[in-house]
Amino acid sequence: MADKGNGAGRRRGVAFFVVIVILGGLIGSVIGELVGHFFSNNELIYKIFTTGIEPGFDPREVDLAVILFTVGVTIKLNVCSALGMVLATYIYRHL
Repeated sequence: MADKGNGAGRRRGVAFFVVIVILGGLIGSVIGELVGHFFSNNELIYKIFTTGIEPGFDPREVDLAVILFTVGVTIKLNVCSALGMVLATYIYRHL
């Protein structure tokens, strides 16, 4: 058991926090898709759980003469993925 008296057990770093939030978003997104498809006969509930926004950057090619690579990031946020991220942040803060 970690000693919570001095806070040493709570220092895990930014990378751990980012991983936890991403996992929360992924799990929330999967749950949202499952709930949406479970209620696929009700169009309103289906749209609430499966429709989201997709902020991000379009893919861009970077040519460095020796190597060519493509860079792009898009995140699909729906209601459940946002709730998953919030819940993951709450869990992280209380670990």
